[in-house]
Amino acid sequence: MEVDRLAPGSHQLQVWAGNGGFGPKGGVLDGISVLGNRLFVNTLKTNKLFTVPIEADGKAGAITEVKLDHAIHNPDGMRSFGKESVLIVEGGGKGWLSRIKIVGDSGQVTPLKEGYPDGAVSVTVVGTTAYVLEGQLSALFGPPDPQRVSKPFHATAVEVGNP
Repeated sequence: MEVDRLAPGSHQLQVWAGNGGFGPKGGVLDGISVLGNRLFVNTLKTNKLFTVPIEADGKAGAITEVKLDHAIHNPDGMRSFGKESVLIVEGGGKGWLSRIKIVGDSGQVTPLKEGYPDGAVSVTVVGTTAYVLEGQLSALFGPPDPQRVSKPFHATAVEVGNP
């Protein structure tokens, strides 16, 4: 539950932000994104979004939980979207692609597409289209199932417009 960086002038990792600020060990920091001079990270198991100011000297400022107006479920991949939003995929339930508009330390969650049965794990944007990848994590990490049919991994295109 920390964000590490390479120590200046070396190849050694050092904690840049964390030390309990993202919650107890085991919450799994997952998606990471930068908007302006702030870093955003989400936690897969505790369903939270945090922000960390990037100070002028490159050091981390105080960690703050972003207060969301709508719960998120097993957030995973995340990407910056314009100057004030992030796109985030959620693997919980039916799976979602959502836009979170950041206003100060609050976030307005807008679901854009629902229905990723194989677990949305990543998102990227090309032009005005977001591509959501499904990880098939139950096939990879779940119990063996002789009835399971192997299928190719795929990306689903979702028109998201301009930020």
